[in-house]
Amino acid sequence: MKGKYISLFVVATILVLIATYYKEPVKSENIIQEDEAVSRVIDSEFRDFNIAYLNMEGENRKLKEEITNLHERNFDLEKLILNSDKLMETFAYPESTKIIYKEIKEKEYLLLYRDERGKHLAINSPGEWRYINFNYLVEHEGLNWTGHNGFYAGFIKDNDINKIIVKENEKVYDAEIIKLNDGTQLWYSIYEHDVKYSGEPDKMKIEALDIDGEVIWEESFNDNVGG
Repeated sequence: MKGKYISLFVVATILVLIATYYKEPVKSENIIQEDEAVSRVIDSEFRDFNIAYLNMEGENRKLKEEITNLHERNFDLEKLILNSDKLMETFAYPESTKIIYKEIKEKEYLLLYRDERGKHLAINSPGEWRYINFNYLVEHEGLNWTGHNGFYAGFIKDNDINKIIVKENEKVYDAEIIKLNDGTQLWYSIYEHDVKYSGEPDKMKIEALDIDGEVIWEESFNDNVGG
């Protein structure tokens, strides 16, 4: 009798294993179908994302082009005003303003003027407006300077100075020198500068060289952090 029960148990176990064996493929196929459905949804969403991204990229390019065109139109208008009798009306103190030097190029203009507050320098190009108030000059015997963040300028007082360079860390930039009608010389340097809002300030140096390339004056300082 005991052997009969054992035989029945063995048969039942075999039947369970057989049933499980035949059900597994159905379960696996269902999982595969579900995975394929999820994959199709992901592919569809990814395509939609790519299309939206490309559309956004196109809109950004179009917006940048419109902004560039606007800057150029405004710049062309500013150049027209510089050569017109409307120029004095654009200053804060027109009655005391006197134009010291003016230079207009295709993509840049320079304006040096004086009013009751002192001397001022504006150097503008499409989309870029740079301004320096010379009331804050750092005075030295041979030259003076002011500025920060990629825009430095001043006046040369030593006739032996033939060239000025501005150093930012390891980079070197040649300054422009303009001889004014009264015999003084204006110098300025403009370059691309990444404003730092933290960390160590940029190590700056201004050097004045004579006609032989010898440094006859220099000053080192730290540029501002945070603009």
